[in-house]
Amino acid sequence: ENESFIHYQYEKNNPNSLSSNDVYVVFEDSRNNLWIGSGHGDLDLFDRENEVFHHYYDKNKKLGNDEIWDITEDGDGNLWISTYKNGLYKMSFTDKGESEFIHYTHDVNDVNSLSGNAIFTVFEDSKGRIWVCTENEGLNIFDRENDKFIHYRSDAFDDNSLNNNSIWSIYEDKTGNLWFGTHAGGINLLPKYGGYFSHYKHYPGNKNSLSNNSVTSFYKDSRHNFWIGTDGGGLNLFNRESETFIHYDSQNSNLSSDAVLSIFEDSMGNLWIGTWKGGLNLFDREHRNFIQYTKENSGLSSNTIWSILEDKRGVLWVGAFFGGLSYFDRNRKTFINYTPENSNLSDNFIKVIAADLYGNLWVGGALGLNLFNPETETFIIYKHDENNDKSLSKGYVLSILEAGDSTLWIGTTGGLNKFDREKQSFTHYYVKDGLPNNVIKGIREDEQGNLWLSTNRGLSKFNPETEIFKNYDTSDGLQDNEFYQCSHYKSSDGEIFFGGVNGFNAFSPKDIIYNPEIPPIVITDFQIFNKP
Repeated sequence: ENESFIHYQYEKNNPNSLSSNDVYVVFEDSRNNLWIGSGHGDLDLFDRENEVFHHYYDKNKKLGNDEIWDITEDGDGNLWISTYKNGLYKMSFTDKGESEFIHYTHDVNDVNSLSGNAIFTVFEDSKGRIWVCTENEGLNIFDRENDKFIHYRSDAFDDNSLNNNSIWSIYEDKTGNLWFGTHAGGINLLPKYGGYFSHYKHYPGNKNSLSNNSVTSFYKDSRHNFWIGTDGGGLNLFNRESETFIHYDSQNSNLSSDAVLSIFEDSMGNLWIGTWKGGLNLFDREHRNFIQYTKENSGLSSNTIWSILEDKRGVLWVGAFFGGLSYFDRNRKTFINYTPENSNLSDNFIKVIAADLYGNLWVGGALGLNLFNPETETFIIYKHDENNDKSLSKGYVLSILEAGDSTLWIGTTGGLNKFDREKQSFTHYYVKDGLPNNVIKGIREDEQGNLWLSTNRGLSKFNPETEIFKNYDTSDGLQDNEFYQCSHYKSSDGEIFFGGVNGFNAFSPKDIIYNPEIPPIVITDFQIFNKP
């Protein structure tokens, strides 16, 4: 009422006065206690009733000789006190009201200690996690159960890491997103919902990263080796535990081409590699080299192999660009080819082969979808017909999937198709129905029966029952909005992989949680005929 201030200062001859005039932080806890931290390691509690200050010490010593930067309280009523050069203190109270301190500092011999001793701020989020922000040493999360710290630092080889190691402030919004203010890197956001798509790519200077960002194919073999093909970087063997890659290319091995288009392991454990203009390579695991099968030495109709598949009889099939469909005669080690010239195959531009439950092969080409019966060696062709709205959508057939309920799905450059075997008709889905793009590069089914589609404008999750699409783009963590045809894979544990022009994404659909928070609507302006 009088607009006046009451001053509290250090008084040399008064032990109940403020410890220091150099006040850095004032904090009121849940019990309405007012705590004061100074620039010289002094911690005071203000007795409002008697207007005196009580001084707190750790083993009869101040909390170091440097600034107390921050004080916060966790859900259990403990105080966390950060200092500029003397680490972090946890202050708790006994049943008798006596204070106890635990002092955490950086220890060069302990990887689980604090990452640094210069602590700017401490924060407990809505999940009860204690975040510790340092100068130049990144973020720490305190693992209460194991009494250790987990570190997060800026990593030049990880686009999703912090972009600066000096963290000055933290804020949690109503949704639960965490915002980190840095010294020279602006603001970093850790969303509550998101981060489900892991992104792997090539980092110049890191020999253990992916060899090339153009990812064209995946395969996990019976020995649990995970192989990744690239366009320009050859073949990669991916170690999931260390997240490192071993490279095989034309420079360090006899791989016939650095453009790997397809990878497949047959029932005998042979690993086959299809390449662009380098034919088919069989990997000799024992000697770590490649045996080449080409147009010149084994009768392949083309040296560009887009697709490899083994049918239920154990026959190995390949789809070739400018070469049609071929199978491998294992005894003669030669290929027998089907082309429009010697069969009724629709065309020679074969990019995808899939086998159904009946032992038939579905073969996708530039001019249609082919149903091949290996026993009769005949093809039935499904083409786009402008006069028939139940025919296959127009465009190149890029992807084929027989779902768990035996429904056949076909992706073309002109949309998604659902094939009705009984009626011999197709139902189409386009951008107007919710797709982000009509070019369907890959189709994978998750454990819940949803289809995941890769396109030229991101990924889409499609629920066949509700016919609703949920689309994802680079803002969700995708490598890019553009993906490659044939570059998709689903592992036995349900994890899905899609490759594109900037590396590849890995994700577990069951872990994806959608944001239920509905942002409040705020009217910032209202006009009638452009007038307020």
